[in-house]
Amino acid sequence: MQLVPFRFIGRFHTTLLFFSLVLSFLLPASQAVALEKERSYRLLTPGRVSSETLDVSDDAPGYLTYRFTVPEGVFGVEVQLFDSAADLDLFVQYGSEIRSYDQVDFYSMSDNYNETIFFSRLTDPTLKSGVYYLDVAYQRNSKPRIDGERSDKIPFSLSLRFIDGKAISALSAGTPREATLQPEEGMSRRFFIDVPKDAGALRLDITDAEADIDLLVSRDNPVANREEADYVKESFLGRESLVITGKSDPPLEPGRYYITAFDQVSSDHPERFTILSTFDRSVPEQLKEIDPLPLPSDESEIVLLSTVEVIGTAGKGSGCLVSKDGLILTNWHVVENYDGKVSPSIYIAVNLDNSIPPKELFQAELVESDPDADLALLRVDKGLNGELLPSGYGFPYITIGDSASLRIGQPLSFFGYPGIGGTGSRASISVTRGIVSGFEAVGDRLFIKTDAEINSGNSGGAAVDVYYQLIGIPTVIIGEEGGQIAYVTPVSAVPEAWLKTINLHNL
Repeated sequence: MQLVPFRFIGRFHTTLLFFSLVLSFLLPASQAVALEKERSYRLLTPGRVSSETLDVSDDAPGYLTYRFTVPEGVFGVEVQLFDSAADLDLFVQYGSEIRSYDQVDFYSMSDNYNETIFFSRLTDPTLKSGVYYLDVAYQRNSKPRIDGERSDKIPFSLSLRFIDGKAISALSAGTPREATLQPEEGMSRRFFIDVPKDAGALRLDITDAEADIDLLVSRDNPVANREEADYVKESFLGRESLVITGKSDPPLEPGRYYITAFDQVSSDHPERFTILSTFDRSVPEQLKEIDPLPLPSDESEIVLLSTVEVIGTAGKGSGCLVSKDGLILTNWHVVENYDGKVSPSIYIAVNLDNSIPPKELFQAELVESDPDADLALLRVDKGLNGELLPSGYGFPYITIGDSASLRIGQPLSFFGYPGIGGTGSRASISVTRGIVSGFEAVGDRLFIKTDAEINSGNSGGAAVDVYYQLIGIPTVIIGEEGGQIAYVTPVSAVPEAWLKTINLHNL
């Protein structure tokens, strides 16, 4: 058996995988034929609710096709399906009729009866001006039950909304501006700032972000998409920083600059953030402050604070603080870069409030690595913007337990930052529970098996026993139609030299 580590390698990775699996399960061979038949189209008009009835049968899934035209100047499009009496799905394709549901531009499939698709000039694929085709589809092999009886008719309502995205707010250098990404505005906000002749740089800092907010900047004209932007700053961080100088490409010049702050993941909830602009390339003084971390005595609170989010250039996952001076144990694949080497930048976010995503506060360096065992030891060495840590700065940390004493059936708790469960592009900490389901040797590695619900992003997090001691690191998930089993690397697999280093740092 080959085990593939799970990681949060992209915002849409798990969604696309799920989509392909669901399609293979739901769509019978007859559906592919049905999509090739001649179609009739209904016109979908923005601002007008279309109430329809979809005819279905046991022989083949049913669908209705709509067409709408996006004019020039529209920033975003939102399609909503609501008041449905059964589980319907939405599929959107630009410029041509839909022939296969696994090759569309946009889709919304869930177990809910309400579906929403949002796409804009900033999504991938990007919104284009022109004709779009939309299918409302029922993909089950039997008629739905409506009011307790099988029905061959499914009523639903459909709406289309265009978002212009023209609202632009002024920024004042040195003055933080609080803002909110709103769903009705396409999860983007636009700003402008006038750069004087004597400006040494234009620096933009996103702070206090509740989501993964990215930046597009353009001179002289408002930017509508990446292709039109002069500067793009996007990563897995919420707190982005962009510095434009005379040596940038293109170089900084006096004049008006337009900034778009946006979240690439559509959300039904507002996302707050603060943007700070300055005309100096150096880090603003108010961003250099490093506040002390809480040092609780309650064991569960210690684990909640000590389970951090680890963010690299190729993805993100979880990690465990294991020493009072900032050593972190995690999986190697969490900090591995695209080239197989360690990520050139590693950021650490700390859970200061259980109800919101963790706050990005630190940078870390690699101390030790063992790719074969999929383990890495990091050390927090500076603040988020490169500032030195105050002398004697302390961290909460999890005590390492004894994984060799585990027995099948014992309860376990898992702490981490899964790639699902948030309202937008970042999630708050999650805790799940399970048992030791067994042990399995794969090559020369021994894993703890558990039935706990673990997802992408939990890699490197904390598996603790009833005493809240660290007994393992969630590493791999094996999913099948009947359920899933997670594989946990026991702390007994941590090299002895690493454990000695951790103990020395806790003296």
